[in-house]
Amino acid sequence: MQIVMEVNDENGNRLWDLASRLGLLCGVAWSDATPGNGFAANLPPGEFFYIPIIPSDSLGYVPVVGYANGRVYWALNKNGSGQFVGTIKPVKFYYGVR
Repeated sequence: MQIVMEVNDENGNRLWDLASRLGLLCGVAWSDATPGNGFAANLPPGEFFYIPIIPSDSLGYVPVVGYANGRVYWALNKNGSGQFVGTIKPVKFYYGVR
């Protein structure tokens, strides 16, 4: 049985998969419950992506993961007024660049 992992955009178009040579899976990490926390990561140039592994009890509380200034970090979603909403439940996520 083949293992499949892929990243899709909001329209369901595949952006990356494990068989792709167009991207690089750089690591795996766990977020915590604190917005703005993260870790140093020296990623190669490219567009950052992440794949969260979402437990059923974390739906709606998955952090938004990003990369800036040599650091992978997580935060909450914002509402229309720019205010953070909800709480974060820690999740495992894979990250890389394409």
